[in-house]
Amino acid sequence: MRKEQVGHAVWGILTVQAVKIHPVLAVIMFLLFILYELDEEWHLNDYAYEELREYMYGIAAAVAGEAGVGFLLQP
Repeated sequence: MRKEQVGHAVWGILTVQAVKIHPVLAVIMFLLFILYELDEEWHLNDYAYEELREYMYGIAAAVAGEAGVGFLLQP
């Protein structure tokens, strides 16, 4: 696994965690990532869809983790 793959997943996890600070922050992080990937795709032709998938894996892992913690901590 490349460090870039891990970085994309971590950015997805951080995007989900940003909702706790302010929902607009998560939207900004999402838009920044999309713009970054579109710029890379345009200049480098590096298959942005794969990197978007890695980002979505991070989001899915964070949401699953939040749901799991919420389920375990309910009274």
